[in-house]
Amino acid sequence: MELNMQKRMGCSSLKLLPKQLTTSISYLRKLQRGYHDLLLRHDNF
Repeated sequence: MELNMQKRMGCSSLKLLPKQLTTSISYLRKLQRGYHDLLLRHDNF
C-alpha cells in the first residue's frame, strides 16, 4: 500500500520537481549555515 502511494506521489512530484528542488536547496543552504554557526560556536567553547 505504501509503495503504491510513493509511486503516485512520485508521478505528481515530477511536475513539482523544480519548485521542490529550489526549496530543498535553499533549506539545505540554511541547514549548512546553521551547522557552520554551530561549529563556530562549539569552537569558541
